[in-house]
Amino acid sequence: MMPNEFWNSTYRDVKTYVEACAKFRKEERKDTIVICEAMANKIIGALSWSRPKNKSLIKDVFRELFREELDTNKPQSYEEQIRNLRSRKGK
Repeated sequence: MMPNEFWNSTYRDVKTYVEACAKFRKEERKDTIVICEAMANKIIGALSWSRPKNKSLIKDVFRELFREELDTNKPQSYEEQIRNLRSRKGK
């Protein structure tokens, strides 16, 4: 949003813009954390022959960012149920 657009906008438009920017930045941080976790897991796997038993998950350390993903009481969508059943089929 350009400065002249900002000053000519309504309160609702500015609020929506700020909320969208905040949500985007939060999702961007979460994506970065997930990428770093995957890279760290690959490094740990490459450097050690066996997995360490007491390694903490990054999602547990940044629990406030991943609150929705870690919530076990939320209902699953049909797509999630199908994905989970298909992943169990191969085991």
